[in-house]
Amino acid sequence: MKISMRRMIMLLCCGAWSHLLQAVMIPAPKRTDYPPAVSFMIVDLKYDTNRLKICEFGEGFLSGFVGHQKLYGPGKIWKAWWAFVASLDRPVFLLNTQEGCTSFSSLYKPSKKNHPGLFAKNTLYACKGMAVSSWQDVVRVLPAIKTPSIDLNAIAVTFCSKTALKEYTTFANNKHGVAVVDDVSERFGLNKLYMHTLFANDGVVKHFRPQCCVVDKNEIVDAVESIKKAMPADAYVIKPINAWKGRGIQMASADDLEKTCSKLFGKDARENHVVWHGRHDVLVESLEHSKPVLVEDHLYDATMRVALGLAYVRGAVKMKVLGAYWKLPRASLEEGGSLEKICISHIVARKNVTTSARVDHATMIAVERDLRVCMPHVYKKMVALKYNNISSSSLRSIVNGTATSKLVKQLALL
Repeated sequence: MKISMRRMIMLLCCGAWSHLLQAVMIPAPKRTDYPPAVSFMIVDLKYDTNRLKICEFGEGFLSGFVGHQKLYGPGKIWKAWWAFVASLDRPVFLLNTQEGCTSFSSLYKPSKKNHPGLFAKNTLYACKGMAVSSWQDVVRVLPAIKTPSIDLNAIAVTFCSKTALKEYTTFANNKHGVAVVDDVSERFGLNKLYMHTLFANDGVVKHFRPQCCVVDKNEIVDAVESIKKAMPADAYVIKPINAWKGRGIQMASADDLEKTCSKLFGKDARENHVVWHGRHDVLVESLEHSKPVLVEDHLYDATMRVALGLAYVRGAVKMKVLGAYWKLPRASLEEGGSLEKICISHIVARKNVTTSARVDHATMIAVERDLRVCMPHVYKKMVALKYNNISSSSLRSIVNGTATSKLVKQLALL
């Protein structure tokens, strides 16, 4: 099979192929007049001494933080999140479009035990909060503003239909300076391809990501040697673009990469996981490792989860680390086994099973130092892409080599 240049290594390698993306690199925004933004984000990363690699982003509202709760008790990260919101010193609106759903306690079901900090009835009110059922209720509370505001005037947490959310965020951000939590960051937490565009070829942050490329799954077997040449590594991670909780992830040594790809995507292969159905793009990254973490006399190659609060106002980003912990894989390094068994984190809620570990103080200081370089930089890009109406399809065109000259010019004006 002949592989097209557009598809062979889809312009996202951070190594030998990086020059292919230079013309459409997403630049750091120069403007500071974008509307405000607030996000509750997760960063999963590998950390070895003085070497941090971000594996993926996630949304804080979608995490149970089970590993953190087992170490520190229930609700600690949620408490830190609401404290971060309170520190912004702005009114908070909890929006749900279900008719009659106006009390804080009715918006969240206490039966969801993973989020006890979220369901504390006093939390919303401590943040100057108000539960509302429509964005018109917000208008009645906020002072009239005739021109679009770039100041943070209020914060909204929304749980409603996509149509209602789109209507609300357009109203809130363009007219009243209301930052809808996660509005600018959601797509980067749900799609690993979009996330990587924030880092690719950017000299400030590209070293915080593993080597990475995107390949069509129907051509990946024939592209294996090109992948290994473009981004040499001892082992590789094969990921679906938009799956989460580790679904569909496969790992392979450099010697076994072709065999693994053939098994997954070859002519006679049967798609062995629903995450691959109907999807063509495959993310291939170099396999990164953390420094060994000692837990109960065993060493683990763990993944660190860090919860962050982020706020953008007038070109400046405020960042707060809300909590962090190591997520342990199924097997220790001494036990050995497949790469998936010793590298992919596996958190379970059972009380008698240890699946997480505390992060020591020195490591946490080093990790936070790097995140303070990286995350405000990429968060500004998220904000700029959102408010310049750079669509998800445009992001995809950036990485598959089909970006139009109009889009390139648009990116240059961020």
